[in-house]
Amino acid sequence: MENPGVLERILDSPKIMAIAHESFRGPVPSPKMLSEYEQIMPGLANRLVKLTEDEQQHRHKVTDKALDFSYKKDRRGQWMGFIISLFVLGLGVYFAAEGKDALAGTLITINLVGLASVFVIGRLKRNNKDN
Repeated sequence: MENPGVLERILDSPKIMAIAHESFRGPVPSPKMLSEYEQIMPGLANRLVKLTEDEQQHRHKVTDKALDFSYKKDRRGQWMGFIISLFVLGLGVYFAAEGKDALAGTLITINLVGLASVFVIGRLKRNNKDN
């Protein structure tokens, strides 16, 4: 080292630097932060808590609407499947009455296989979702 005096001065006067980090995670600021907000502007802490409550209420409404829509969509799909299945079954019966047994048997078989596969696939999806 070219200048040993500089090194001696650095070692003779050590400086300590401390870094403090504070964090809080939650829907509302920490109690300490709320009291500091309240000191800055009276009533601000209540406004922040109210804002958080309103946001949570909105989130719950959106979730409820999504669940309701999903339920209605599933019900509508079940009714459509039921009507289509009855229509195909009716066609099969009509063709059987007309003496076209091969076509009638094919329609009825396809209808039954389709219905069974819908239930099996639905059950497999539910089991995979649970696991």
